Amino acid sequence: YHHAAPSGPWPWMDFDIDADLTLNRNNTPASPGAVDGQSWRGYPEALFGNWKLDQVKRGKMLSNCSELDTCSVHWLDVLTDGTFMVLDGEGRDQTSRVTPERINEFWELLQTPRPANIRVRALFVDNLSMSVLQMLGTRYNIEPFFFSSSLNWIPSHYQEEVRPGKGDHITITLPFLRTMQNPVTRPPTPTTPGSVRSIPSQHISTGRLFSLVLRSLPAKVLLQDEHQIIDTQAALSLSCGNILLLDLLAIHMVRSEDLSTIISYHPSSSLRRPSPKRLHSLVYCAGQSVYWQKIFAQSKDSTFLFLTILWYALYAWDQAFESLYTHINWLESQVLLTNNINLTRKLHIIQAHLLQYQSLLQDFQKSIEFLHKTPNPAMDSDKYSPCERKDSMELMARECANLLSEIG
Repeated sequence: YHHAAPSGPWPWMDFDIDADLTLNRNNTPASPGAVDGQSWRGYPEALFGNWKLDQVKRGKMLSNCSELDTCSVHWLDVLTDGTFMVLDGEGRDQTSRVTPERINEFWELLQTPRPANIRVRALFVDNLSMSVLQMLGTRYNIEPFFFSSSLNWIPSHYQEEVRPGKGDHITITLPFLRTMQNPVTRPPTPTTPGSVRSIPSQHISTGRLFSLVLRSLPAKVLLQDEHQIIDTQAALSLSCGNILLLDLLAIHMVRSEDLSTIISYHPSSSLRRPSPKRLHSLVYCAGQSVYWQKIFAQSKDSTFLFLTILWYALYAWDQAFESLYTHINWLESQVLLTNNINLTRKLHIIQAHLLQYQSLLQDFQKSIEFLHKTPNPAMDSDKYSPCERKDSMELMARECANLLSEIG
């Protein structure tokens, strides 16, 4: 994971291959400034001089992108009064469909000045193309680590380009677990009375549910074949006809006094992952919540939109563990009724996956704590009074604590 954050001074460098390193005193990273024309085509090296062609290739930052398909970018604006908008001033859907023939149109759109009443703009990127990656990276001066860690599914969280009283950049790349219907087969759900212990109807946190899943496993599980490798990155099939699979939240935020921006990247997959349009719609619905409306009205800190998006991963974890808990109880009941060694093998596979899930939940906790401990420098601007800063920080601490309490 040493390639996940800009604090690592040698991005995607192979010390064995890159042995012939020479000092070039003129090779200093370019300073971000005004960009125009086709200057975005030089990203990342044009803005980050230490990212040479070989390193870009090793990081697969550009090679993992498609240039043939359409890249869709779904826009969402949060206005100064806390209102969420997904339509433009003329009532049209704010979705940009970037094709190879319309690349320059999207670049011109990124350069268009925003209306003064927009507090933060979120861009949900579907099927990221190399051109769109380079445009976003150039326009918002994004560290290439965001794209390399996202495209390679490397967990990360970091802050950079801090400007006291003005803003900064923050990044969170967070793999998480979710459930979906098995696209290959759907076995019938066990419905025998008493064969499956149900989860109590009262609210259970994700962490509590994880503990229940752990305790549901037998104290000793035998391996059918000690030489068989268990792939904890692969999807896990459940008896209810669903599968558990890894998904990714990759969010980069440019925080500033007036023009904050969130970029949410979504990986492509042969499996039917929730589309960026779906997350775009869910975030918009969160803006209609009375509870969150009060938060956005009370605080001008654009970071609360970032925190809202993290709740999506929490909901996914919760649904996944409910399905897994039911599946384990069904397996236990079958083990007691039959003498099938394959069932104990399945329980052992689940045990291996649970170790992976525990690590991912710890990354989730670290990401929330990072967001809490990394206050928005723009809130130190003279535009905000000490009382406004204090209230906003207390509100952020409360909401981060709420999310952490759900993880357990």
